Amino acid sequence: MFKENKPKPITDGETIIGQGVRVEGNFVGEGNVIVRGQVKGSITTKNDLKVEEGAFIEADVVAQNVIIAGEIKGNVKATETVKLINSAKVLGNIECQSLSVEEGVVFNGQCVMGTKKIVEE
Repeated sequence: MFKENKPKPITDGETIIGQGVRVEGNFVGEGNVIVRGQVKGSITTKNDLKVEEGAFIEADVVAQNVIIAGEIKGNVKATETVKLINSAKVLGNIECQSLSVEEGVVFNGQCVMGTKKIVEE
């Protein structure tokens, strides 16, 4: 009769959190996620996460590949790559297989690279 309040995974396609949109809570998906707005909580996806310039995330994120041009206050875990575009600002730790950092990036945290298995939460 009553449904459990668990996040449902997104099974296909691409999810866009648009400019001017603010999401609070735990976001769980299986497809690609593009953030242009604001997210507070956590983001987990089995595919790629792109944080566009002007976007703000106050959350821990877990994805396969992460491209950041906006701002993240939280830890970033990628099973493969993390790319920080020159406008990126990351205040938190990064864990990934490989990291690319352009000139002009602000990164305040620690980075662990090349581990065989990254533990997903």
